[in-house]
Amino acid sequence: MTKIFRNVLISICGAFAFLFAGIFFSGCKVDYSKISLVSNVSSVELEVGETADVVFTIKNYKKGFSNKISVGSRSDETESIFEVPSSSIKYLKNDQVRVTIKAIAGGHGQLHVKTLEGKKECFVDVSVTQYSTSMSSRDGLSYVSNDTNFTPSPSMFDFDLHTTYTKLSHFYFSSRVDFDEKAFKIDSIDEENGTLRGFDGTGGELVGDIIRYDVAKLEKEVERSQKKLGNEKFVNNAPEKVVEAERQKATEWQQKLAAAKERLQSLQQA
Repeated sequence: MTKIFRNVLISICGAFAFLFAGIFFSGCKVDYSKISLVSNVSSVELEVGETADVVFTIKNYKKGFSNKISVGSRSDETESIFEVPSSSIKYLKNDQVRVTIKAIAGGHGQLHVKTLEGKKECFVDVSVTQYSTSMSSRDGLSYVSNDTNFTPSPSMFDFDLHTTYTKLSHFYFSSRVDFDEKAFKIDSIDEENGTLRGFDGTGGELVGDIIRYDVAKLEKEVERSQKKLGNEKFVNNAPEKVVEAERQKATEWQQKLAAAKERLQSLQQA
């Protein structure tokens, strides 16, 4: 009789233990509806070769929720415009992960991050600027002439694949010797030494001063500075000295751009 009573008691205790365990674990179950994944930035702008860190935070994180993520990319191009090596994913805290992306080609796309548990997603827009390392004229020839008011345009040239920035830099060559020829084909320019080589297929060499009035570069600096000052987060949160320095820098770029445009106009009308 004692043995039967003991077995019944063990069965009852086991049932209660199972019941309490079920209640306990159901109470510990993570409520995914209150959890979300957010990033510290909504967009990133890079040039090819540059990297950027994006920090993702699991809002309303609960103990027991896995912070492991998967990372992907979406692009308007046929090829990816950035890469995320597995070694560049760093788990900072239980609720924070840092992802480092590297720009590899020009274009627009999105960084897509998703938690493995709960499938919480976050997207960050990515824009990559790519400059062309080479350019060639459509007819295979580029001429400089003393007789024509000639201003090249990007439509006249072929650029590298994925190039997003095609504005041209302007160089003016001032010869150190007199010459009467009216048109020359440029084979190469040695900017450092001010040397222009290869004229009209003669293989000759002319030495002079190369003057750069780079409107394209100045316009880009003005645009970048204005965009920074137009960012309310930067203006409101950055130290006053930093904001004021950026304003002065923007003014200097605008003055340089105006001077370059004026000088270019005078040279083209000369």
